[in-house]
Amino acid sequence: MLKQARRMRWAQHRRPPIHIRRNQGVGLTAWVDTGEGTDKKMILVTPHFKLHEFDCKDGTPYPSEWVESRLFVLCDVLETIRERSGGAIHIVSGYRSPTYNQGLRKAGLRGEHASTGVAEKSQHTEGRAADIACFGMTTDNLHSLIKTLWEDGALPGLGGLAKYPLHGFTHVDTWIKAPGKLRTW
Repeated sequence: MLKQARRMRWAQHRRPPIHIRRNQGVGLTAWVDTGEGTDKKMILVTPHFKLHEFDCKDGTPYPSEWVESRLFVLCDVLETIRERSGGAIHIVSGYRSPTYNQGLRKAGLRGEHASTGVAEKSQHTEGRAADIACFGMTTDNLHSLIKTLWEDGALPGLGGLAKYPLHGFTHVDTWIKAPGKLRTW
């Protein structure tokens, strides 16, 4: 029921794309057929977030088997944040392959509370996290807005929240360790 309501809400905000089809529980997907296959840069997970935005910086694509169970939930959280912030959301970092994440840790960027927050068991490697920035908002203001939205019950899928003002992004993830609890650092 929630997924159907979400799809209907998103469908109201869409301009008609070139092709539309319903993916099995993933929502509306738009794409451009270039004659040589699907143009990945056009695949929409939700109206404002494209699949390629969540690919790892090392070129590893977001795992397709997680789109429905993990990315759709994350994008729902991001759509609510985007709607309430009034600005476009930039994905600074989405999925990280375990190899890429380990490389960041080896570079000396360790620990959940370190300046960049590269955790050994990062939710980025599970496809449940994004580091984001919102055009026109400071990191502190974005973090505060997200926390308020969670407290008001507008982000039930949010599980973790952190701010990294020195790096200009806010971390959000959808791993819920305990219902009704928000992990913050």
